[in-house]
This record gives sequence, structure tokens and C-alpha cells, in this order.
Amino acid sequence: MTELGPASKIGRYQLVAPIGAGGMGRVWVALDTAAPTLRLVAIKTTLAGGATSKDFWALLSDEASLASRINHPNVCATYELGEEDGTHFLVMEWSDGASLRDVLDASPGKSISYELAAFIGSSVAAGLHAAHELTDDEGHPLGVVHRDVSPQNVLVSMRGQVRLADFGVAKARGQQHKATETGEVKGKLSYMAPEQVTSKAIDRRADVFALGCVLYEACLGARPFHGADALATMYKILEEAIVPPRALDPAFPEALEAVLLKALAKDADARYATADDFRAALVDYLSSTRRYFGDKHVAELLGNSLGADLRERNRAILTTGEQLRNGETDPRRLRSPRPPEPTRTLTPEGGVERSVTSALQAGKPGRLRLGFIAAGVLLVVGLLAVRSLRPEAPAATPPVAGSQLAQSSALASPPTPSVGSNLEPTPATATPDSSAAPAQSAARNASNPKTRTQPRPAAPETAPASPTKPVGKKPRPIDRDNPFASQ
Repeated sequence: MTELGPASKIGRYQLVAPIGAGGMGRVWVALDTAAPTLRLVAIKTTLAGGATSKDFWALLSDEASLASRINHPNVCATYELGEEDGTHFLVMEWSDGASLRDVLDASPGKSISYELAAFIGSSVAAGLHAAHELTDDEGHPLGVVHRDVSPQNVLVSMRGQVRLADFGVAKARGQQHKATETGEVKGKLSYMAPEQVTSKAIDRRADVFALGCVLYEACLGARPFHGADALATMYKILEEAIVPPRALDPAFPEALEAVLLKALAKDADARYATADDFRAALVDYLSSTRRYFGDKHVAELLGNSLGADLRERNRAILTTGEQLRNGETDPRRLRSPRPPEPTRTLTPEGGVERSVTSALQAGKPGRLRLGFIAAGVLLVVGLLAVRSLRPEAPAATPPVAGSQLAQSSALASPPTPSVGSNLEPTPATATPDSSAAPAQSAARNASNPKTRTQPRPAAPETAPASPTKPVGKKPRPIDRDNPFASQ
């Protein structure tokens, strides 16, 4: 596979600049050399060594097959699927703006106004419903589920148009790539419905839940279910009740709160049956405000948060496009914008962002790494077990005063905290403090009320140790130091 860069040609398209990268692919802005005027598109290509040609081609084919069937103003258009010198590519509509993720990160409090969030959500819901209603050539429903509705996949143009993108992990009947394996999770964990987390059968209502998570975050600057690691997040999604918006902000509109809580019901039967029902409820709320909201308000939001950076980037892209149209091919003379920063693995709150885009990312390399981790855990547990079962010293050897108590403390007591550490038990519903997480990683087990070993009171050496306090029947909080959690 040829290494791609600015000025490289793929079919009739000439690459201008990279604008994003995922688990197996990269997205470029490209010039359509066959167009009579300057026409820019987005092209998704494979990363070198990121996937086998056969598997990546199947994934792109499925995405193109689904997205090209959708003709809706709130879904990014797909134009072409092709292959050039071993490089598979998918040609899509280019958005000159940014993702909702970028907008939230650049906004005060990482949130936007309730009304504007509801308007953007209604637009995404309209696009989702169009995808959910897709049928094959004979009119049979395809059963499409996007499975990755998140702020990263909601695109906002400079003109305020809202579009849903990236059907790369969508589920539908008749796909070419290998079906999801048992236990494999596709999508971003913080936005997954309970049935999706547990790998049960899902339908369009899983996307309704995910969009509810997006709107909750857009309104309040916090995700409804989000922990310090993957296991903590899963526990919140499956076991903990959602914190109502008005508990976080008493000024939150009651009508909008009711809409969000219905969309975020853990039981799929209690949610909106379709994305269109969700859209209608959001529109009803907006109507009750007696204020008009449209694309121009979204454009103003984008301009106020990221306008200067986007205008500078777009000028560089347009200039490079004109240079390529005029015959310039030397990358050193092109004014391509700086490539985007690598995708962060940590979310703004400090938790791990779990995004699985294909079976390849959860394949043999991941399983091998998991095997090494499991082996290490078993080794540590074995060493601790041997140490705890070590026979006592012979009776003829007089014990040193206080040595037995010191040894017990060394084995059972929690580690000595660093200055400023807090070893008080943390309630299961508390959101971890990301700034303190690295410093307190050694003390997390001690903060778990079910796993913490209580210090023993001073007693004569002949007195038996106090029995461990029995554990109650309350659900066991997730151990955030679990080695199987994402790092």
C-alpha cells in the first residue's frame, strides 16, 4: 500500500489534508479533479497496516451500502466507493465546520443552551429515523441501528447545518463483514444502552438512548453514565439510577427533563419507540418556549466557539485546493493545514473513552494483551495467597514484641496515603475526580467499603484477631483498579 500524503491521487481525487483518524482509517479533504469548479469532498482511507484489504473493504462496503441509501438533509451524503492501487476509499460529503464534541469542548462549562441542544437533537433524530426506516430493494426493513451516536459523529457546518455521520459500525441485515462476536461491544461505552452493553439484541431504541445521552451532556456538561474506567461506566449504565437534570440544575426546564428521562430509560420498552417520536417530543418542547430556533443559531454557536480556528483552517484548505487545481504537486509548496492532533484516549472528565469500530480492534492482539494481563493477575494473587498461608515461626523461637502486629498491618492495612490523599469510602454514585485519580491510584482499593480491610485495634499478642465484618447484600461497587479496565 502506497503511503498517502497531500497531493497524492486516489482515482479522480487528489488529497489536500488529513482531517481525522480512527481505529483503522484516516479521513482526508480531497479535491475532485473532474469537477469544473473547486469541489472538495471527504475521503475515508485505510491506515497502513490497520486492516487487511478484504476486511476493510467489507467494512467500507457496508458503510457505503447503508449511507448511500439515505437521502436526508441531516445525514452526511455518501458519493462513491472505490479502490486504487490496493487502497480502498469511501468518498463522502465534506463538512467545513466541526463536530458537536469540538463545540462542547470549546464552550463554557462544556455545554450549550437547553433550547439549542434540543434543536440540534431534533435534527439528529430526524436523520436517525431516516436511517432506521431504510428498506432493501424489495421493501423489506433493513433493521439499521447506528450504534455509535455520539458528539463526535454529529457534524455542524459553518452554515449551521446539522448532520449525522459515520455508519462504520452500524448494524443492518445483509452486511458483508463478520457479525459481532459474543461479548464484543461496538460503539462508545458512555453512550451505550444497557442492552448494547450486555451484548443483547438491539434495535432502533438503542440509538434513542444514545441520543438522549448526547443531549444530556450538551445541556449539562456531564454524561449521564460515566465512570473513571470502563467497568465503572458499565456499572453506572446497568445498575445506577440516572441523576435527574433538575438535581444538577434547578433551572432546567421540567418539560425537557421529562423528554430526556424517557429517552434514557434503562428499559427499552419505556423509551420512545422511534427516533421520530423523540424528535416530535423535542419539537413540542421548543414550541412551548415560544422562541424560534434554526440553522442560523447553530451557525452563531459555532462561530462564537470555534469560528477563528475554523476560518483559518478552511482558508488553508481552499488555498491548497486551488494550488492543486493549478498543477502544483510538490507537498513542500502546498499550504495544507496542520494535521489534527491524535485522537485523545481520555475524555474531558478523565475517564477512558471506549470506542470499538470493528472486530479487528477486538481481535487477536487485544485478546493476547488481555491474556498477559490475566496471567499477571493470577501470578500476583498466587503470591499473596502463598504469603498469607506461610507457617508461623516455631514455638521455641520467642516472638519479637510487636512483630506479629506489624506484619499483620503490613499485609492487611491500606497503603499509607500521600499528602492530600483521601481514603474515606466513596459512594457508588460519586463522580471520580480526574485530577486526583493518578495520585490516588494506589489507594482506590482502600476507598472501596466492601474490599477495604479495617485496621485491627491494639490487643495483647495472645489475643486472637478480630473477625472480619460480614459483607452486606448491597451491590458490590466496581473496583476501579481492576486490571481488565482500559488504561
